[in-house]
Amino acid sequence: MNSDPVIDEVRAVRRKISASYGHDVRKMIADHMKQQERYADRLIRLAPARKPTARRKLAAAA
Repeated sequence: MNSDPVIDEVRAVRRKISASYGHDVRKMIADHMKQQERYADRLIRLAPARKPTARRKLAAAA
């Protein structure tokens, strides 16, 4: 199997990030949650999904 330099680089960065958290997924997730709170004003909030109306139900069934 041939080595892809881009894939190799992505994997190296992923290993480096994992090592920075001691390879502990819970620590990584906790830090990411803190970052989300810290930068909440930068996050995009999606509108809640609309409930299907009778018209959309009929259109989907067709």
